[in-house]
Amino acid sequence: MDKTKIETKIYYGELLSIYGDFLTKKQYDYMQLYFQEDYSLGEIAENYEVSRVAIHNQIQSACQKMELFEEKLHLYYLYETFLPTLDTAVENKNINDVKIALNELKTIL
Repeated sequence: MDKTKIETKIYYGELLSIYGDFLTKKQYDYMQLYFQEDYSLGEIAENYEVSRVAIHNQIQSACQKMELFEEKLHLYYLYETFLPTLDTAVENKNINDVKIALNELKTIL
């Protein structure tokens, strides 16, 4: 498996942990199996007795929903990028970096 595919699986797995409650039960289950448990589309289709295309379509729809949520809410970005920067600034007691980080947050929100 190439690096890009692994990074994509990790990204959507993390989006699932943030936005999973906004998906349908089916979408959540399929996404969890595909992105977090590393099942293939065929394995999921076999387990749920539906077509591979149906699984693919549900996963694509769920990915689009989660991307839209991220575009609007920026929770993944905040978790991955903003919070570590703010934590470092606070730990270093660098008030200027804290101010910069908080101004960045204002522009995001």
